[in-house]
Amino acid sequence: MLHLSALLVILSTGASLLRPVKAVADTNPVTFILHKRVFKDSEQLKSVQNNGLVVDDNDADAKDLIDENLTYGLNDVTFSVYDATQYVTDNLGKMSQEDLLKKVTNTDNAKLLSEIAPYNTLIQEVVTKNVNGEDGVAELTVNPSSESSAYLLIETKLSPAIKDKVEMTATPMLVILPIENPTKKGTYLNTINLYPKNTAIKPVTPTSPPSPPIKPDLPQTGEAKTIMGVFGLVVILTAVLLWQKKK
Repeated sequence: MLHLSALLVILSTGASLLRPVKAVADTNPVTFILHKRVFKDSEQLKSVQNNGLVVDDNDADAKDLIDENLTYGLNDVTFSVYDATQYVTDNLGKMSQEDLLKKVTNTDNAKLLSEIAPYNTLIQEVVTKNVNGEDGVAELTVNPSSESSAYLLIETKLSPAIKDKVEMTATPMLVILPIENPTKKGTYLNTINLYPKNTAIKPVTPTSPPSPPIKPDLPQTGEAKTIMGVFGLVVILTAVLLWQKKK
């Protein structure tokens, strides 16, 4: 029997799309590989579609993700991975897949975590690290219970060493199996590559405090009194001397 399936397509702007495909039943193990990327300049951030494949230099639309002049991999980021099959089933009883996707991507992470918590379906937390020379990688293999199993991946924690280096949280990733191989129609991916993204916080260059205005070299109050006192004494002495001369 044919089923509709969809992969959450994450865009670097935070928007998302569902891309339905027709697929046959497939309950083989599936491996998710996360490639956590940080754009050094938020102005370089652009919409990039995740299609489940590894990005390489031949991918004109997505190669910026691996351009070391523009991005870098980020280690020590924690993602919580949930079996969201029942969560998706319950929500599809009230809304379309497109509306569900909008709901997931537009919901605050804390609220989304509170919605998935009652299902008690946390599979594992994974932390990005260096894998085969690439920073920002985390891997997880799941065993789908059905051909339409769904998984929710949420960025939940940054290590203290990096939490002040990036801004915004990566968009939650909802994957509904099976995912068709975009390069070979009629086949389905057992390894799905995802590229959650952030932008770096630019260091703030401290501004120098304004130079204090140059004040004229005026005597202090005590000094002024002293000068006036000396001046007064000179005037008095001069007056006395002149008076004596007149005598």
